[in-house]
Amino acid sequence: MAKGRSFRELRGRLNLSEPVVISNWKGMVVARSLARNIDQIRSDERSAINTTFTQLAQRWRHALTQAQRDAWEQYANLMGSAYNRDVGDAAGNSHNLIRSRKTLMSGINAYIAANQLASTAGLTIPRDDAPLAR
Repeated sequence: MAKGRSFRELRGRLNLSEPVVISNWKGMVVARSLARNIDQIRSDERSAINTTFTQLAQRWRHALTQAQRDAWEQYANLMGSAYNRDVGDAAGNSHNLIRSRKTLMSGINAYIAANQLASTAGLTIPRDDAPLAR
């Protein structure tokens, strides 16, 4: 149910011919169609990826030593921006992606990404030692 005294102050859900969400963005009234619920397919492959992700995150917190975490942080700093890497990997610098804020990859991001790739490729995991670690 939408609430507000005037159309400009409306917030929430409104049922016209189809459900609409009304909000105020930078002083403008914005109305958009209500997003449908998206159910993700529960496949064995997706479940395995989720399980691996959870195990790696727990391993980062509880099993890795501080020296190993520091090595992964150094590796992540060598990798540079995760944004630049994703654009290069996904689109080959075609510059047709929506630009987002550049963020640096952290050690846990690099650890999970490297181990997820190794798992997907059928290699043994976990790989606790960072590549190029000294």
